[in-house]
Amino acid sequence: MVDTASFQCWLWNPQTGEKTALPAMDEELPQHCRCLISDTRSCSPYWISDSVTPLDSLVLVYDLTKPQLLFCRIRGGAAAWSRKSYDMGPLRGPGAPRHREDDQ
Repeated sequence: MVDTASFQCWLWNPQTGEKTALPAMDEELPQHCRCLISDTRSCSPYWISDSVTPLDSLVLVYDLTKPQLLFCRIRGGAAAWSRKSYDMGPLRGPGAPRHREDDQ
């Protein structure tokens, strides 16, 4: 969850009501994004800093309009959100026409 006025963030478990504080963002969330929680074993080593240990978990925010990822550490007192750009190469969107040479 993100407070739209202060950009303060936290994780909220709707089953227990428990909240885990996260660092405030420096700007609002992308309008179209997807938020996930991941352990660092699932992340590319290029996306995490040297200070993240293999047992840390990350909050990942994927911007669905451009190849950009926001992330912050849950355990260990994350100091700030980090931003990384990535390149997935050329992708075909849903419903895009297929060409015969694509199947080779």
